[in-house]
Amino acid sequence: MYEASVQDDLYQLYALQKCEHFSQWQEVITGINFKNIGRAKKYEGSEQKKDAVKSGRDRKRTRS
Repeated sequence: MYEASVQDDLYQLYALQKCEHFSQWQEVITGINFKNIGRAKKYEGSEQKKDAVKSGRDRKRTRS
């Protein structure tokens, strides 16, 4: 489902690794266009996992 988007992002990162000079890096980085991975409107997974993620987010927010 996300494979094509992730693969494209990976190719763009590989292109950055190949740069040897700042001018090459600047050209490549301005052309990066990371893909937006869509989200399902309705969650269809485990309610326990969903609640665990929400709980973790809430704990992180209270610590910040």
